Amino acid sequence: MREASFCSPPSFIGKPTKSTGAIRTGQLYEAKAQEYITRKCEAASPAVEIIRSPWIAFASEGDKPGEIRYCQPDCLLVDREARKITAIEIKLQHCYEAYLQLRKLYEPVLRFMFPEFAFAAVELVQWHEPHVVFPEKYYHEEKLVDAEPGRLALHIGNPRYDPLRKSRGGVVK
Repeated sequence: MREASFCSPPSFIGKPTKSTGAIRTGQLYEAKAQEYITRKCEAASPAVEIIRSPWIAFASEGDKPGEIRYCQPDCLLVDREARKITAIEIKLQHCYEAYLQLRKLYEPVLRFMFPEFAFAAVELVQWHEPHVVFPEKYYHEEKLVDAEPGRLALHIGNPRYDPLRKSRGGVVK
């Protein structure tokens, strides 16, 4: 890695278009999951900074001179006191692509940006399919803020059944 920093959305990102089908379902789940992450983390550890969908510009050693690439983790949890950064990838279901994004893209970029911080990775899914081929052992983590550095965590989060979610009459029981 040669350089990496938070940035504004790149110029090639246009206005969002109306999606349909599976893409729309994923977008709706991600929006609900972002709210779910905020509720869970604020209840567990108010000191943790939550950064939603940040854009990061980076250049790695193998890139052409002047070439800039971009990535956008779904969510970052920054715990300055514990010196830990947690990248969260949101998916409807457990999948290999989450591993690639977390381990092969976000981890090297974030380790470069935060060399003094430990790195934790979480795949947050609505449902888990245990038969998905996955290149790394993972474990189930109930508390997002407690994800262990160096290990890949899986968190099954269904915002619809979150006890911290507010309904019209208060907290859902």
